[in-house]
Amino acid sequence: MAKLTVSKIKHVLTADIDITQRFDVKVLDEYVNTCITAAQNALQSAVPPGFSDFHRDVLKRVTEGMRSAHESIRKLLRDGPSASSVDAITVARLQLETLYCFCFLLQDSNNVARFL
Repeated sequence: MAKLTVSKIKHVLTADIDITQRFDVKVLDEYVNTCITAAQNALQSAVPPGFSDFHRDVLKRVTEGMRSAHESIRKLLRDGPSASSVDAITVARLQLETLYCFCFLLQDSNNVARFL
């Protein structure tokens, strides 16, 4: 089986973001929670080949951190525009970096030690 790497499965955006587009955030909450729960369940049901239980637990904590970051963004934006709203941008970037890091960790169990 070919090794999946971020560079092989990346998606390059070809158009800018449409700032007029709207999306029901409750649906997004459901997507986020479904994806994170599915990832955690998959990790719990079978430790990835070459990974230890400890490595798996680190991966699960990383995914839980992504859920926490999503909830933090929601709290920062709940009351509408404010001085703290700009902090949501930083947390959103953290989520993207965490997703990239999670993919990196999954590529090789040695990457978990490098991460820690």
